[in-house]
Amino acid sequence: LSGFLAGGVIGLLRPISWLWQAPFSVGLALAGRAGLPVQLLRNLHPVHFDELSLLPLPGLPGTLVHACQTDLPAGADWLLEVAAHPGQAHSAHTAIRVATRRKELVHPLLFWLSTDPDGAALLQHVAATSRRVSPLIAAYADLAAVATPDNWPYVIERHRAAFTANADLPGGAALIALLTVGEHALRAERWLQVLQVLRASPPPGGVVADPIWTALAIIQGWVSAPQPMFASEQEELLATVLAELSDLDGWPADLLAAIVEQLRYLVQVEQQRGALLV
Repeated sequence: LSGFLAGGVIGLLRPISWLWQAPFSVGLALAGRAGLPVQLLRNLHPVHFDELSLLPLPGLPGTLVHACQTDLPAGADWLLEVAAHPGQAHSAHTAIRVATRRKELVHPLLFWLSTDPDGAALLQHVAATSRRVSPLIAAYADLAAVATPDNWPYVIERHRAAFTANADLPGGAALIALLTVGEHALRAERWLQVLQVLRASPPPGGVVADPIWTALAIIQGWVSAPQPMFASEQEELLATVLAELSDLDGWPADLLAAIVEQLRYLVQVEQQRGALLV
């Protein structure tokens, strides 16, 4: 009987708690737009300390989008926390869908989420459960789910139209350049084919520095250097390139590792054909 009564009391308190949590959530949304730091918003928000909050908290999706726009690492980390909340996960899902309509945020946020294990799982869940999923959400979710190097060219080809259509948005040009290099390099059968593709696809200029831009700059610097004639020297160069790209995480690191392995294989092919000396 006591357990039943306790459950009843808790059930009655939930709607009562919402009566103060809802306006407080709206107030924090306004405070965020007035300049309240993201970490303080996160610590003060009812979703942070009330795991039993089941009713939708007004303003929370917009607050999450604003947080990601203001401080992407902190905002995206908070978004993942909300996505794991038993009653407020839908606010995180809504925030992701809203973010895809923000030109300056869509690529940075989806890229950040897709390179984080929990974020990738969230994107895959949103893509699988949404009636009308954004093509970019589906594309990033699939990139994060590539299991073997052989699948890269097919996944990139499947979503090329989505990335090409959004290549002019912040972060889009560098991303499409990386995917183009990956697709052609992994389909190449000869070493010179890869070099021609890489040299014809220079990294875009005038973009904000990010991990993809850094990776493209390293690769472009490598292909612009004089190519050694000895296979051992070529192997040393590939090892150096891979080491310099070690700061990347998630699927970009996997894609670049697959490219380097393909280049190693093509070096061996050239060596067997006598184009490179031992």
